[in-house]
Amino acid sequence: MGRRKLKIRRLESMKARQTKYSKRKIGILKKARELAVLCDTDLALLMFSPTGKPSLCVGQNKDLSTVLERLAKMSVDDREERRGYTMKLQQDQLRELKDKLAEKTKILRGNWYRSSSNKGMKPLIRQLVTRRDREHSFRVMNLLIKQLDVSSIFGQD
Repeated sequence: MGRRKLKIRRLESMKARQTKYSKRKIGILKKARELAVLCDTDLALLMFSPTGKPSLCVGQNKDLSTVLERLAKMSVDDREERRGYTMKLQQDQLRELKDKLAEKTKILRGNWYRSSSNKGMKPLIRQLVTRRDREHSFRVMNLLIKQLDVSSIFGQD
């Protein structure tokens, strides 16, 4: 059985909710432990199951009191500064994603077609535009996507 995209919404059945929680809890605890080991981070993850049972994960060679003491030592200003920094990072990432989406949209709309640096792709695009056969157009589009240098489009190294 293959995977399918799960629509994220509250599960109505208590049994389904508990089953989903149990499976995903294992995954998130594993990721939390990996993060704590790989990055030597102070970590405390507290979750309550749908039935109300708590699960606690604390970083490697740490105890909960150590992590909570460290949090308590942070001043309110430090916490707010960190929150502001995190928000700025998220805004920058969102802006970058919007720029990438705009570039991709420009390519799909054909503005990219007029670029002189992409002369080798013009016959494929012309073929895609002039063909009425939908299946063939999909094949040509897939070929076009394979030939595109994705790293240059999205600015990745």
